[in-house]
Amino acid sequence: MKLEYSAIILSFLCCALGKIGVRALDVGDGVCITGYIMDNFCIELGYMLDNPSLRTLENPEAHSFHCLLDVSVCRDSGYQVLGEKNSTTGMHCLGFRFDDNDAVAAAGQAAGQEGFCSTCTGDSSKPEYGYRATVKGTVKELGDGTDGISGTPILENIEMLGADVECDVPTIPPLCSATGARQTNDVLESDFIPVTAETEEPFYGAPELSCPETLDDFVSIDEDSVLYFALVPSNPPGAGNGILCGRLEVKSESWISLGFSINAMMVGSEVIIGLPDDDTVLKYSLGGYSTESVTAMDGIKQTLRDSSIVQESGKTTMAFTKLLEEDGEIPILEQGRNIFLYARGSSNSLAYHAARGSFEQDFSKDSGATSLFETDENESDELSPSSSVSEPTIDVDCTKDFCESQLDDNLLQRYKVNLPDGTDLETCNQCTITMEVIYDGEAWVSIAFGKDGNMIGSDAVIGIPNLFGNVPQKYVMEGKTDSLVQPMPEAKQTLSDASVSVIDGQTIMKFTKIMEEEGEVHIKPGDNHFLWAYGYGFNLGLHAARGSYVQNLSTGASEVSVGPNKAAWLAHSIMGFIAWGVFVPFSVQASLFRGLLRKGPMWFHLHRVFNTVSYVLTVALFAIAVAYYNKEGASHFDGPHQKMGLAMMIMASVQVFGGLLRPHAPEAREQKKCVRSAWEIGHRAMGIILLACGFWQMIDGIELYGQKFSVKNENEKKIVVAYCVWIGLMSVLIVIGGLFSKLRKGNASASCPDEADGANGKEEVPMEDKKVDGGV
Repeated sequence: MKLEYSAIILSFLCCALGKIGVRALDVGDGVCITGYIMDNFCIELGYMLDNPSLRTLENPEAHSFHCLLDVSVCRDSGYQVLGEKNSTTGMHCLGFRFDDNDAVAAAGQAAGQEGFCSTCTGDSSKPEYGYRATVKGTVKELGDGTDGISGTPILENIEMLGADVECDVPTIPPLCSATGARQTNDVLESDFIPVTAETEEPFYGAPELSCPETLDDFVSIDEDSVLYFALVPSNPPGAGNGILCGRLEVKSESWISLGFSINAMMVGSEVIIGLPDDDTVLKYSLGGYSTESVTAMDGIKQTLRDSSIVQESGKTTMAFTKLLEEDGEIPILEQGRNIFLYARGSSNSLAYHAARGSFEQDFSKDSGATSLFETDENESDELSPSSSVSEPTIDVDCTKDFCESQLDDNLLQRYKVNLPDGTDLETCNQCTITMEVIYDGEAWVSIAFGKDGNMIGSDAVIGIPNLFGNVPQKYVMEGKTDSLVQPMPEAKQTLSDASVSVIDGQTIMKFTKIMEEEGEVHIKPGDNHFLWAYGYGFNLGLHAARGSYVQNLSTGASEVSVGPNKAAWLAHSIMGFIAWGVFVPFSVQASLFRGLLRKGPMWFHLHRVFNTVSYVLTVALFAIAVAYYNKEGASHFDGPHQKMGLAMMIMASVQVFGGLLRPHAPEAREQKKCVRSAWEIGHRAMGIILLACGFWQMIDGIELYGQKFSVKNENEKKIVVAYCVWIGLMSVLIVIGGLFSKLRKGNASASCPDEADGANGKEEVPMEDKKVDGGV
């Protein structure tokens, strides 16, 4: 009898349980459940991202609306509603995922108290932590049968209601009702749980090590960024519990990052990124160059501790503690060379970097500031924060992997040399090169191949979005004007796999080119002179930035193409400005404003001295150009600047010697001879032509110097503007002087003969004045 009653009671309980939802779910079934809303990232992480001392499924009521709705890595991971807490494990079980996370976020923003997330709109009666809601929906997909996030069903047609709304028949999630099913985030001995400062359990059974109170060693990365660090080796040795304690300080308010690499290249590396707006410091994998390819590692790999990101007084500081050795990640070596990457953004939103670099560190070397440059033995060993980091010299195989060079803050180049069967890198018979150029902006982009780092005479590949079917073309660069930069004939358009596209604000050009083509600049396996440029938009014209560099295709090593004999060319430029920007205009003005000077030969002496100094400087700078072109093995008088220089040298010589051999000025009451009149006209005309040529020559010279020595575009523009202001002032004075000279002569002609005639009692014109009267 007792057995019968027991069976009846058991049947009743089973029936009752069935009515409250303990049954197998099918696609299309309706669901109603009340529970906490949690993001999948924090579930996988195992602890609250904004409060690592709390386990996610143990304390969902302490999960902040900020973490749930503001932090991108949490928001983008998707949401689910949790089941009730298991009294045995103390953990909430996983419930149901949603196919419409925007609807969940919108409901959460209305449910959260304003000010406790950036988009929350609720009044002061709304909660700050623990978003709990009643959710109704239809089963869209069943889980995959596992006891993790992917094992939870997905709901569609969801309604987000207040937690005070009761379900007629509450649905128990499958992972809560499954017999023996693990409640996700139950702690098993086989699991690796990230350890927080409050946790006493050791990593992998080894003692947990602590960071020193102060981080005394540092590396000055660039003038705005310093990494302070301490490496705590494994204890006992080989235990795998060594840690790197780091604090990265950057003088800007932006996202910042520190990465770990095996070859100083971005793709394939791992990085710690601090996002101030999200208040997160997480580990990411770098799968590419777009923001979509920079992905946060799974929660189980988010093992950083003591992490923080703070912004104060225009400075961003990121702190962290990281294990030296972690499964499946690039190790940090206690002894030997480590390669680090560094980057910072232009804002707090993760996007293309405003600055980046790489550096090496061997932690077994002497402690203290680690200089990445050779320093003079007389200099202090202390590394000042203004020091910068050079690219490491790392030989890599650019025939197997893409090598890369950061050409400027906005432009990255990647390439790989393709070796046909039966050849090697030394002979490189029929080799091709595959290139990718990534520009952080929307504009035409260009890579050129030259003989000496100069634009003229180089061959270029230019990608112009929305032109030629978004296919880059090969161009010849015969000059600097648009008309002299033209696509090669169709027969020479031999690029393959070529494309140019704009994706998420970045212009990406890709192509494969034959390295040696007839009639074109040959690309060699060793050192090559390359040039780069990008424009202001999609119309090919003046570049927004450009430069040249030497690229070794075998090793991947590259350096800014600093042209040889910089001091000589700088002297050439300075002498050119002094001669044609200062003394020649002063010479002209001395003649035109002679009426303002003391009567006598003063104007002539000034005119002669200025011209003489100008000519001597012209001869000297011309000699420097000829000598160093010969020394550098470049062609003489091959470009517009060089041809103009030769022409000016000839004209200046004619002008100077013509002045020395000029016909005499007429004596008083003597008729001026035709030869004198002709000489005066020619002298003036030649002076005007030389002055105009000198003005143009200096503008062109500034551009050539900037190109040859990779002067930053903004610095070159400043020099050009300053020069134009100076020349504008000189030109205005010359025009005023010309008007003044005509006015003076007009007044002299209108006066009586006695006033104009030095032989009739007036002051006689000095002999020097007579000889050059009317000259320029």
